[in-house]
Amino acid sequence: GGGWYWRFSEQRQESHRLHQDALTACTEAVDQNSTAQKTLAKALADAKSAQSITADQVADGATIDTLKKAIAAVKNVEAVACKTSASTSDLQEYAKTATSQTKTAKKNATAITAAAKAVTDSKNAKDQANAQQALQGKIAEAQTLLDNSLYAVDDNSTRVTLESDIANANTVLSQQGTDVKAMQDAVNTLTASMANYSAAVEAQREAARQKALNDYYARLRQQQLLQQQQQTQPDGTGDQGTKLGTDDQETKP
Repeated sequence: GGGWYWRFSEQRQESHRLHQDALTACTEAVDQNSTAQKTLAKALADAKSAQSITADQVADGATIDTLKKAIAAVKNVEAVACKTSASTSDLQEYAKTATSQTKTAKKNATAITAAAKAVTDSKNAKDQANAQQALQGKIAEAQTLLDNSLYAVDDNSTRVTLESDIANANTVLSQQGTDVKAMQDAVNTLTASMANYSAAVEAQREAARQKALNDYYARLRQQQLLQQQQQTQPDGTGDQGTKLGTDDQETKP
């Protein structure tokens, strides 16, 4: 009887130990799963902005599809609870389930984070390419304007300003060719400088046209005055000459 009691006591203690170990393992697995699920939730939240990017905004449209697949792979999971009243075998199963969910959550979080970054990087690459192209085009446009309007303005300051802005834009293109904002600012500066220069050129051309028109009307008025003077002043062969001619005719036999 004593031997039986001893064996029973040992078995009971072993069973209790195994239950406690299973409970501890289950609790740890659930805690790790909770942390992983929070990480996954954060990855999903951080990917929201990338999800709003469309295929025409990126250099590589495949990145959009990859992000969609990564997000679609996330499935809802049932929460696992480690209750002291649960059996040892149940606790062990709960631990396995929580561990599996943890691995899946980590994998999904990593995939979503990488896919979202790829989408953002692809958009940045296209934005940079577009900004570079826009700046190159504006530089060429400004240079053409400058070349085609040589000596078109008496005030050379506007021309100097445009030349300086073109040089600065070329510097931005060569040294800050990945800085979208810097390139956009250079485009805006060039656009304003071109507008000022064109306005100065047009103002001088208009002034020249107005001067030519004024000169024309001045010459026209002078001609009219001269004609009026010629019509009102005798020239020695006008009325008197006509009268003398008439008398001669009357006295002629």
